[in-house]
Amino acid sequence: MQEGAFALVDCLGFKGIWKRADPELLIQKLLKIEEIVNEHLISNVLAFRHLSFGPITVHVRLLSDTVAISLQYEKQVGKEPESWQTNILVPLICDSIIRVLHLFLEGEPPLVLRGCVTYGEHLSDGNFIVGPAVDDAAEHMNIPEGAFVWLHPTAASRFRRFQARMIALITAAKPEHFALAIEKMRDPEGKFDWARKIIEEFGPENFGTTMAEVIRPFATTPIVVDPYPMPIKGGAQLSCPIINPLAFLRTVEERASIVAMYSKIITGNRLDLWLKNQHTMRFLAEAEQLSVSFEDNIAHLRKLDSENDGDGERSSA
Repeated sequence: MQEGAFALVDCLGFKGIWKRADPELLIQKLLKIEEIVNEHLISNVLAFRHLSFGPITVHVRLLSDTVAISLQYEKQVGKEPESWQTNILVPLICDSIIRVLHLFLEGEPPLVLRGCVTYGEHLSDGNFIVGPAVDDAAEHMNIPEGAFVWLHPTAASRFRRFQARMIALITAAKPEHFALAIEKMRDPEGKFDWARKIIEEFGPENFGTTMAEVIRPFATTPIVVDPYPMPIKGGAQLSCPIINPLAFLRTVEERASIVAMYSKIITGNRLDLWLKNQHTMRFLAEAEQLSVSFEDNIAHLRKLDSENDGDGERSSA
């Protein structure tokens, strides 16, 4: 086993779906989702190849309505990734889950998901998926009382560290500040000079533009709502980061369409469904507020940065 980011998500209200939906359409949809998610993840991994430690193994499996996703660095003899390089795996997997959320809404039947993202040791090979990170995700994926995909503390701490460094880069107003921010992203002893690799490939004159394009989606779009008081089984609330299904949707109309679909899908005559609908709609309303504009996003990110201590952890954590 080795460390990496791991996620398990499944459908709300999937039980009995074979009686409510066309089985052939549903099977075709699930097969398509596995293929598209795998391609999307590989594309994202390639985009981040200059920041990462090295090649990343992408593993996506659908087990009925459950999606399992694993991201791990390929082992390199005599080398180990720095902490900030392992942190990159968490936002990459969060981004892929946003794509998964949208794919399950598309086509017939539309479905919404809940689940959990973890980080830790695990083995993901074909349909053989085991390890502490898998156990953590499996144990906690269904505790939300609503359509929430949340970050377990093992993943949340890494996401926050990554985000703090991205904020420093994307909000740098002057070239010299940008250069200083880049130095902050390097490991203190300078063992892994990824900046040099970018300069060699794209040229020093394009370095800033290249870096901005790589990190902008993760720094300017709130791909998680953090923190959020997530309702959980038993009536309690858990303050944690939750993946934002409205991230990367650029217009009010696009986001309103997604919100309407969530409300329509989470419906029924049972009290638990009413509560799940209310909890989810309340969360999406806050997610919409974070998606209003580029300027608001940057302000939110700076606020989060100010709540982190020196190494990117929240002071209160």
